[in-house]
Amino acid sequence: MPNRDTDPNCNDKKLHIGNDYVTIVYNESGEPYNRSTVKCQFNYTCVVVEPLDHNINLVSIKAKEELVQHIGHSEPKLVSDQSVGLMARQLALHSNLASRVACSLGKEGCDPYTSNWLERLRQIKRIRTKILADIATASPPSDSHIPPGRRINMDDFTEYA
Repeated sequence: MPNRDTDPNCNDKKLHIGNDYVTIVYNESGEPYNRSTVKCQFNYTCVVVEPLDHNINLVSIKAKEELVQHIGHSEPKLVSDQSVGLMARQLALHSNLASRVACSLGKEGCDPYTSNWLERLRQIKRIRTKILADIATASPPSDSHIPPGRRINMDDFTEYA
């Protein structure tokens, strides 16, 4: 990323890095990577790729303490240059899943979930159940747009949401 004269501390470069649960870091410094290098609210896990000799890379995971039990495979791995991209992406996906589960476990009255899509589906099912219950307890008004004797199709209930 280019440096800007108006940003001498390079803060614009790091602006969006910390908005993810997982960060993949390529560390060729020879020094151990510190997970707190990029300070942010959501960075739970770093997948660190360190190049070694003979086209080999050391891939390790640096995670918050509460995630270690959910990740389950946090020991470092030696991976060839040809496979390091695939390995880093797979570890990032597993770490992201573990991060989402750990975040949902911390919320009161919330079952652990793995994605926003599943949570949306749960909300849609709650709306559907509520509408069906409302329809079962109330008779339609005389000026209703539903003709008498016509069954209400609850397969598509978007007009009620």
